[in-house]
Amino acid sequence: MKSQLSTTDSQLVTIADHDAGFKELEVLYRNGKRENIKLTAPTYRHAQQIAFKLSQTKNPLVITEACLPAEFQKDVERFLGRLTPEFGALVEATSFALTFGSEFQKKMLQVGERLMQAMASTDSVPNSLSSLPDSSPAKSDDSHFPSCESTSSSPASGKSNSTSDASSSPVAAA
Repeated sequence: MKSQLSTTDSQLVTIADHDAGFKELEVLYRNGKRENIKLTAPTYRHAQQIAFKLSQTKNPLVITEACLPAEFQKDVERFLGRLTPEFGALVEATSFALTFGSEFQKKMLQVGERLMQAMASTDSVPNSLSSLPDSSPAKSDDSHFPSCESTSSSPASGKSNSTSDASSSPVAAA
C-alpha cells in the first residue's frame, strides 16, 4: 500500500478538492480499524477567525477542529491520539492545506522536505542519552559546588554553624 503522505507525485489537497470544498481521507486507527472521514474547508470568514485564534493560542488544533466532522470536534486531541502518528499528521496537514490554500500547501511541503533532508543528514549522529558517557559527580564529594556562606555543617557533629547573620543572606533577602 502506498503511503498517503507521499506527496512528491501528487498534491495533498488537489485543485478539485479545493473547488469541492472538502477532502475525503481514509484514516488508520492504532487499533487497526480503517475509516473514511470528510475534512471540510472553512469559509473564508471562518478561516480568518481561525487564523486569528491560531495567532492568539498558538494551538494548531484549532485548524484541525474546524475541518473535522462534528462528531470529532468535541475532542480533537483524543481523536488524533487514536490514529496512527502518520495518519494523525495527515489529518492535520490536510486541514491546514484546506484552510489556507494551495500556496500555503506548497510552502508547507517545501518546509517538510527541508526537514526530512535535515533529519536524514543527522541520522549518523547519536542522539540518545544512553550513548553519552556518565558525567555525573560522585555523590559524597561536594567539593564541586560552592559553599553557602550563611551556614556550614560539621560532618562529625551534624550541627550547623552560622558564619554570617541572616540579614545578609541572599536567601533571607529574597
